[in-house]
Amino acid sequence: MARGASIDPRRGIVISAVAAACSACSGFDGAGDRLPETSSSAQQVSEGGFASNTSVSAAAADLSCLNDPPASSPNVPATEMVSYSLPVRSLFGAPLENLVARVCLPADPMCSTPISIVNGLTPNGLLVIQVPAGFNGFLEVLADGHVPVVFYMRRPVVRDTVDELPLSPIPTAGVPQIAALFNAEVLPELALIAALVVDCRWNSVAGATISNNLGGRTFYFANGLPSGAALATDSDGIGGFINVPIRPMELSGQLAADGRVIGTRTIVPRPGWLMAVLLRPASLPVD
Repeated sequence: MARGASIDPRRGIVISAVAAACSACSGFDGAGDRLPETSSSAQQVSEGGFASNTSVSAAAADLSCLNDPPASSPNVPATEMVSYSLPVRSLFGAPLENLVARVCLPADPMCSTPISIVNGLTPNGLLVIQVPAGFNGFLEVLADGHVPVVFYMRRPVVRDTVDELPLSPIPTAGVPQIAALFNAEVLPELALIAALVVDCRWNSVAGATISNNLGGRTFYFANGLPSGAALATDSDGIGGFINVPIRPMELSGQLAADGRVIGTRTIVPRPGWLMAVLLRPASLPVD
């Protein structure tokens, strides 16, 4: 698959969010070198190695940190290199052939000058990259016959880290059967966004809404499937947009009940790509 190639929306790329939204939503707990698993009922797949915590409703969510000041940037030497390892496996078990991952800086939203390029996975299915300490950019992940994904780092990588939550690209050939569930046309020149909203304990939050400053058609997950009729997240905490214009976007997650903002993120959508994003409280520790 050529870098930047468009995916035919009539083959249903919108539902690739089923896999990639969850796969992009891990976070650091500031202790040790493994990432905590973000809770979501969509992640309870034994073959995929998911082991989730308990999902929470908006009423039960821990939102005690929302009024705290933003966490400070990690104090790490920029010259130090650290390792980040991410399990990658196709959602439907298809082979991941000719996988290429490009490591990209936040200031280079189209990844015109990647800081490194990794070809293939380790024998045990890990994507292993070397990044400067404090790296908080994104990965482009492409593989033959799969929807390309921009995977935003959930938090700065401040030490050697193994992410326990896999990235699961979805095969383009397997998407049409799921696409009919959404009942919407996706325009190839516009973008697809998928986001997971988490609380102060990294639990996915039900009863959250997701908004942006550009528009597009909103969807949320309901009972494990994307729905254009749902008005807020369920216990999966997942929502997003189809047909989003291609220019910088401010993405925000807030409580439907009172409008309190949980988390924001600025991204640059791409036509024919899935942009997978985590929305978390800004006060969560970064190291």
